[in-house]
Amino acid sequence: MLKIRDPLYYTFHTHLTPLSKVINGVIAFLLMLSVSCIPVYLFNLAGLLLEYRDTVDLIEKVTVTILFFEYVLKLYSAHKIHEYIRSSQGIFDVLSLLPFFFEKFHPFFAIEFYVLFRLIRILKLASMGTMDKTILVQEWEKSSHQKHFNLVNGESIVNVVQKHPLVFLLDVGLPLMLSSVSLITILISRANLFGIFIGILFGVLAATLFAKEWLDMMYDVVYITDQRIVIQNKQLFGMIYSDIPYESMASIIPNNTGFWRWLFDFGNIEIQSTGTGTSIITDISDPKSVADEITRFRQKSLEKLRERPKRLPHLEG
Repeated sequence: MLKIRDPLYYTFHTHLTPLSKVINGVIAFLLMLSVSCIPVYLFNLAGLLLEYRDTVDLIEKVTVTILFFEYVLKLYSAHKIHEYIRSSQGIFDVLSLLPFFFEKFHPFFAIEFYVLFRLIRILKLASMGTMDKTILVQEWEKSSHQKHFNLVNGESIVNVVQKHPLVFLLDVGLPLMLSSVSLITILISRANLFGIFIGILFGVLAATLFAKEWLDMMYDVVYITDQRIVIQNKQLFGMIYSDIPYESMASIIPNNTGFWRWLFDFGNIEIQSTGTGTSIITDISDPKSVADEITRFRQKSLEKLRERPKRLPHLEG
């Protein structure tokens, strides 16, 4: 039993294995397509594009079927089922299924709720990109194929910092709008090859922008070790790393100015160092706590440096 549950756990709860990345990519695409269908549904209510209602229903059925099996497998493979059910990810997983069942079993399901529950699927996208830090650190350290930089001199990762989910929700608005335009353009073009071509162009642009935002959410992270910080930036093709040793840091300044940043507690950290100049960690959750953690390790690193000259005569004797 455990032999089956463990692989499923790492596939559906950690997002670290190659299979989990493929599955999450497929689910993310379906969620984006589902949300993009909202304008088509509204056109249906206005008596427009009625001939494509079956197409919208098919997309919804495929999406809900996959989401349902994903939820069942997550329940089965969770180490602590009650914790998963009460977690934000578990709640969004359930909410993403509700629109289909409400519409089918409640004939007076209001359009406002239809739109609202489908927009909640965007929150599921954000929750999919938020990984458990403890598991991520453990898996990174024991899985050599996951490593993109080397730990040295007994170095260990103590924390992994991601972008705030709200940043993803704001940035994904344009790709979702373009995907809706693409879908509507293709539907109304019918046999018009030029219209279909334009719709496909919008779709490719939407998919490219969405992939960029998705990769930023999933892989733009900061590894905090006991000796340095490593800033990882994911590009469409490849990865960029920059590391800053604690002893080279001159100042660490958190900044969450602005109403929305203050309200949702996210912002930037500006790090000035003697080696790399000024580096900015952008749009992370709780920047003050992260800055305090980096400051603590910087102080420990400086204390070790000050102790080294005192130890040398003793070691030589």
